[in-house]
Amino acid sequence: MPSSKPSPNRRRLLGATACLGLSCACGAAFAWPTDDYASPPGQDPPPEEAAQGDIACSWSASYGGAAGPGPQLFSSTGNPMLDQGMTLEHAILSQTFGVRPGLFMLNDGNQGNAFATTAILGNHSFPHGTVVFGMTLMMEEFMKAGPMGGRADHAMMGILAHEWGHILQFMNVKARPPGKAMELHADGLAGWYMGMRAMQLAQWNPVDLRTTMLSFFGKGDYAFNDPSHHGTPQERVQAFQGGLQAVHQGASLPSFFQQSAAWHGLPL
Repeated sequence: MPSSKPSPNRRRLLGATACLGLSCACGAAFAWPTDDYASPPGQDPPPEEAAQGDIACSWSASYGGAAGPGPQLFSSTGNPMLDQGMTLEHAILSQTFGVRPGLFMLNDGNQGNAFATTAILGNHSFPHGTVVFGMTLMMEEFMKAGPMGGRADHAMMGILAHEWGHILQFMNVKARPPGKAMELHADGLAGWYMGMRAMQLAQWNPVDLRTTMLSFFGKGDYAFNDPSHHGTPQERVQAFQGGLQAVHQGASLPSFFQQSAAWHGLPL
């Protein structure tokens, strides 16, 4: 049974940065759907077989659902405050997007990654697939945001919104080509969500949109001939900003979803 506890180095970093993103245990932090896990309390789900279903790897193609051993999943970040926040954000994301995937942490090795899939990983009871967030990716977000005084948890919130966007795509986009069209569409949906959260929290816990956009910028690439090309850094930020602009103009999520899908040539 894999351990849910991070390594000593990760524990030290999590302890040192816990106050960065969670000085207020509020909706801008994160959330974890622990009540719906089928695993016994304090235990992680067993390693999964490869996902059978649609999959969107937001940040890299390091896991593609091929035959063989699947992802090693965890039911905790290793930080109780971050877990509590993730549980709350899971509920808000699910209510906002109208889809309810399961959520787990992932052993993503040396390459930070997150992905969404229609497959039910981790033996959970949520109806709309699974979102996983890499432990390495989480650590990368804290290490990048810390020196700038940024909110790593808000960057993580944006990444999760991108993955919820993929789940919504799976249910509504008729043809889902690989490459940047799906990714940039999901970036825009993440921007809409973060703009909505920024307006909700403006008076008492401002959302750190700068750190979130820098995170998206850093995940762009220039591999134009690669089928897994996700868009250039500039394209990813522009898509995110398109979502921000839409929500500030009063666009609903369904209307922006349709409009942005048309921009990116995704048939609904």
